[in-house]
Amino acid sequence: MRSRPTIEVSRDEAGNLRAEGDANRHLLFAFLEGEVQESVAVADELLEGIREVLLGKLRRFAWTGNARSVVVTGKRARIVDDFQDERAELRIPLFDFQAAVTTWKGAVLAASAAD
Repeated sequence: MRSRPTIEVSRDEAGNLRAEGDANRHLLFAFLEGEVQESVAVADELLEGIREVLLGKLRRFAWTGNARSVVVTGKRARIVDDFQDERAELRIPLFDFQAAVTTWKGAVLAASAAD
């Protein structure tokens, strides 16, 4: 069985949450840092959309942020950078995206509990 890629979440010198992991997933990390930011509400909205797709209540779920968007279907999440001259896109397994958002939300909650 293939192990799922993991993300590591930490704080940078300025105190901002940062995501790191597989280099080929930089667009996922930019999505978490720039679009979800430290918002539990956004993370919950994404996780609910994923849940609705997995349960078959929705065929697809789309969410648009300031600079990036995501489209979730039954097997994949497609993250698109909407503001680059050459459109950057990342397609990842849906469960990997769900795990990344869940990990990010946990880090946000832990950070707010520590404040």
